[in-house]
Amino acid sequence: MTRKVTIELLDEIQDGFNQQDVDAILSHFADDCEWLMGAMPQFG
Repeated sequence: MTRKVTIELLDEIQDGFNQQDVDAILSHFADDCEWLMGAMPQFG
């Protein structure tokens, strides 16, 4: 089932990030998704 992308949906996903709640974040994505985190460039 897909949901229409709305401000409310984006707020729900952002709340998961703000709470550092991986389960809450991934609950909005397909079970077989691949989560890749970007990394800050290393300086010095």
